[in-house]
Amino acid sequence: SLAEARQHRLRLQFAPHRPAQLGIDRATITVKEARELINWRAFFAAWGFGGEFAKVAEIEGCDCCRASWLSAMPHDQLAKASEAMQLYKEANRALDRFEHHANHSIQTIYGLWEANSDGDDIIIDHRLRLATLRSQELDADGNTISLSDFVAPKESGVTDYIGTFAVTAGAEIAAMIEQNKAAGEDYRTILYQTLSDRLAEAATELLHSRIRNTYWGYTYDVAEIENPRNLLRQYYKGIRPAVGYPSLPDQSEIFDIDSIMPLSSIGISLTENGAMSPAASTFGLIIAHPDSRYFTLGPIGDDQVDDYQRRRAKARDNNSTI
Repeated sequence: SLAEARQHRLRLQFAPHRPAQLGIDRATITVKEARELINWRAFFAAWGFGGEFAKVAEIEGCDCCRASWLSAMPHDQLAKASEAMQLYKEANRALDRFEHHANHSIQTIYGLWEANSDGDDIIIDHRLRLATLRSQELDADGNTISLSDFVAPKESGVTDYIGTFAVTAGAEIAAMIEQNKAAGEDYRTILYQTLSDRLAEAATELLHSRIRNTYWGYTYDVAEIENPRNLLRQYYKGIRPAVGYPSLPDQSEIFDIDSIMPLSSIGISLTENGAMSPAASTFGLIIAHPDSRYFTLGPIGDDQVDDYQRRRAKARDNNSTI
């Protein structure tokens, strides 16, 4: 039951690091910077290629090096590997176009706020209440987890902090995609769209790194600063759960966060269901606790559904006054 689950909530110790500056700010990330952090495995997966073919993007050096990789492939995989190599070449040509025509298209915004948890809710900046959901299944350590567990409870007397962020590949790249669609260039449309998705994710990785190491400064990781590609391993401290994903599945909470960090300021508009436009955009929270981790909520009972509806109604009433 929900009551039992709350008895098994994760109990942590808190020693939060205060950001040097609270509130909203922007960070500049160019296409040139973001393309260095593209997750090529995810890009190739979107095109139906397995990880063994995505390795073509990891080969450093001249075309001869990639030709050697191609010739070493098993005969039954040669055609597929050749397709992967051609796709990689065309993707980089497209990125060159992005860099030339829309290098400053990527837009970011982030907010750093005082925060505390209140039961299964997170109170941001003493005015915004986010209702979170709690797993009703015990994990391997005998805990039931909610995102609120990673933020210091208000009764602890400790002032904690939380971040919010949004990133978009931007209007210029979105316009290039629409131009190709209008011209009936289906292949190039899909290529540009998948690349814009990867650029938004890559820029998010870079923004998160800057927040961790500089803007908030709750950690300092020399390895990722000296080699940004280490970011793709995601060994860093803290998490950035996205609204609508497994640990924070209610997409409507995007409207609450938008009330204190307007997404329109970086050109993102929201549909009535909370979807973002341009589609190549990311949005979520940043939590700093070193023991925070991603998790899947799993099935919840009717008792939590009813409780959550009550808490969301209360939160909407409070947040509507902002």
